[in-house]
Amino acid sequence: MRAEECLYISNTSLTTLPDTGQKIPGEGNISLKKMTAAQLRQLRKDVDVALGARQRQDLSDAKAAAEAAAGKFGFSLADLAGKSSGRANPRPRQNTGTPAI
Repeated sequence: MRAEECLYISNTSLTTLPDTGQKIPGEGNISLKKMTAAQLRQLRKDVDVALGARQRQDLSDAKAAAEAAAGKFGFSLADLAGKSSGRANPRPRQNTGTPAI
């Protein structure tokens, strides 16, 4: 199994997927204690790559969900962030009568 796939490390063994409880296919549990230092370093690199890919995908999914939510109200994410995209009319500032210093 490649690290790009979901791995769950529990009690120093790779056993099941956390979200589904599915057992990892292959030769059963993989004991981290039985792995060589080189294998553990490679696993760490593979996990780092998989983690980076997962974080990028999660960010992309979050942006898409936020854009969809803003769109339901007729706004863009830029509108909500205060960067007008020309779609919404920003409210003018009200004069409070206090002079600016």
